[in-house]
Amino acid sequence: MSVSDLFAPQPSGGTTTDEEADDPPSDEAAADLGGSAPLQLLLDYPDAQSDDVATTVPQGETGSSPALGLFDGLGERVHSSDTYPPQPAEAPQHLEGDLTENRLRGGAMNDSILGYGGADHLAGHGGDDWLDGGSGDDSLIGGAGDDTLFGSGGDDTLIGGLGNDLLSAGGGVNTLMAGDGDDTLLGQSGPSFLNGGAGNDLLHAGAGNLLHGGAGNDQFRLSGPSAVAGPVQILDYTAEEDEIQFTYDPAQGLPDLSITFDPNAPDLAEIRLAGEVLAQIANARGLSLSDITLIAQPGE
Repeated sequence: MSVSDLFAPQPSGGTTTDEEADDPPSDEAAADLGGSAPLQLLLDYPDAQSDDVATTVPQGETGSSPALGLFDGLGERVHSSDTYPPQPAEAPQHLEGDLTENRLRGGAMNDSILGYGGADHLAGHGGDDWLDGGSGDDSLIGGAGDDTLFGSGGDDTLIGGLGNDLLSAGGGVNTLMAGDGDDTLLGQSGPSFLNGGAGNDLLHAGAGNLLHGGAGNDQFRLSGPSAVAGPVQILDYTAEEDEIQFTYDPAQGLPDLSITFDPNAPDLAEIRLAGEVLAQIANARGLSLSDITLIAQPGE
């Protein structure tokens, strides 16, 4: 049965049925429906783990909004997609998912997209977008524009793309890739990887983070150490371009910082706070305390 046969026009809408003898690993079908005729698509759907159902609404469309759902033989919904009102082509999108796995994509304007629970895939595309994956292991792509990406809970991947982006990790093991532009990356305690890409970036590390500033004049900002998460690791420090910063609470007085070098590898240095290892720095030959900028932040 071809897709054209499957979606052959029916005078009054009605039901289209696809019954397959064998369920391959994945199937894909598409329909372009005109007018207001409803479509009911019945598929061989033994589980909700390996298949997706989705609807795409082109910008500028008018009429009623589509809503898709998958149901088992007892009439129980096993997978669903949200319903979004049609938007004019020049309007920003506001999209919200649900507690399942969502795949949501914005357009050329300044969009806001919220994934909630589940392993979500959110893409902003053009414009200055705001994306929040919510809980779950999410993948967020800002695209062009000055985007703001929040990982929230879970093991997330945040990709800023072009523009001056803000990438904020939540709890979990996260990967933050900023791309071109002057970006700000905010880590949390744990084994996350922060990559600034090209541009003059600020990488605010959580304990245990792995930092790579990339090309440009980057700032590596450190705070208190963690015996659990371990020290921050800075992979590409360049004394002529980059700056190491340390935030402290002025109410506690000036921090007791020191620097030690590995006698067997003089390019490797450790920054210590009151004797506890705060950060390990590669390419740090000649690093001194005068190279560390102190930033007073009450309550730090």
